[in-house]
Amino acid sequence: MGCERKALILMVVIWIMSFWTLSLADISSTEIAVYWGQREDGLLRDTCKTNNYKIVFISFLDKFGCEIRKPELELEGVCGPSVGNPCSFLESQIKECQRMGVKVFLALGGPKGTYSACSADYAKDLAEYLHTYFLSERREGPLGKVALDGIHFDIQKPVDELNWDNLLEELYQIKDVYQSTFLLSAAPGCLSPDEYLDNAIQTRHFDYIFVRFYNDRSCQYSTGNIQRIRNAWLSWTKSVYPRDKNLFLELPASQATAPGGGYIPPSALIGQVLPYLPDLQTRYAGIALWNRQADKETGYSTNIIRYLNATAMPFTSNLLKYPS
Repeated sequence: MGCERKALILMVVIWIMSFWTLSLADISSTEIAVYWGQREDGLLRDTCKTNNYKIVFISFLDKFGCEIRKPELELEGVCGPSVGNPCSFLESQIKECQRMGVKVFLALGGPKGTYSACSADYAKDLAEYLHTYFLSERREGPLGKVALDGIHFDIQKPVDELNWDNLLEELYQIKDVYQSTFLLSAAPGCLSPDEYLDNAIQTRHFDYIFVRFYNDRSCQYSTGNIQRIRNAWLSWTKSVYPRDKNLFLELPASQATAPGGGYIPPSALIGQVLPYLPDLQTRYAGIALWNRQADKETGYSTNIIRYLNATAMPFTSNLLKYPS
């Protein structure tokens, strides 16, 4: 009887350790993205030089639609119409980031601004504008003469017209016609399906989905409780077309940047949240941080990297007990 009990304990320990080793290996491949575009964010090139980020979202192109003569890029306190300083000086910094291996995306929409994909015809015109002035280096645009690595749909405002699937389809066709390599991504809220982007997501044309797990109590983390975020993640793995490692968790880099909640301390993210997310091995790609200013203040990305580079032992105690 004693031998059987010891054998059972050994089997349980081996199972736990194999689960823990697999989870740690999956987490160790975490890529980090960040939103950049406010005065307090510092220089774009300095953001890339940290070596913390694989993707930077220039945020935001947030004024466009049928009633707006020309789309406007507004980087708060950095450049744009309200500042009276064009953003073309960023061309050299963008190219420097790209030489360092950092992908630079243009983020559309955001929490402010006035924007809409007001008709299918307008969606086609907007797609052509984005390709000509941001994705192809064909002409000098608001950011200079650049070929950005992607377009990021960060649609957060209620609008009457929901033609985001048309815009995505037009960009996808342009990508095919020109044999371009630019990427397409989206940032839906954590509650699935997303009220603005679901039709676009169902086209299966997005390369990456960055799910916002904050400012929504129904599907975000609260201290010591991962059930809601776990359930939401599971829902996204089932509702988004299967593609290897195409799902990111978008998180606030500080409590102040998410007044509606959802902040996860770095140690809790690595030790208590990520290891328990379903389909981590096949679907998880990394995290995105809102935003660079908050990350500078808290050192969130640096702490994540430090935890990932640490020895495995600190995580065993967390993995032995499923959090409530």
